[in-house]
Amino acid sequence: MLTILKSLIEKFKVDGYYALGVSTEPIGILCGLEYIPFSKNESSKIKNKIELLYDVYDFDIMILGININKEDDNIIEKINICLEPDKNIFTNKILLEESKNIDGNLIITKNDDIDLFYKKILNMFLCESE
Repeated sequence: MLTILKSLIEKFKVDGYYALGVSTEPIGILCGLEYIPFSKNESSKIKNKIELLYDVYDFDIMILGININKEDDNIIEKINICLEPDKNIFTNKILLEESKNIDGNLIITKNDDIDLFYKKILNMFLCESE
């Protein structure tokens, strides 16, 4: 996840977007990502942490990488209620199928190459603005 996240951020930057990569895993710092500590029991506190990052960086796009297990799929709904993100990108179809009330989804499998992955994401945003 961290490698994909870092690659996506670099692609957005090359295209002129001020992109910020954020991970809930501390090792993300070694990949040049911001780190947000995340507890499954305190999913509503993530909003405050992201707002603080926005105040500091004033980014165009933020990609937040969260590793969760299948049994934690209700966390996606809780986070979406707090953050109201523009898009959700899942790397696991099971999580998407079991997550309710989530619009604007993109499913990416591990077999997609990073350039195709980036083009799909960019296309989601560009098609919406037309």
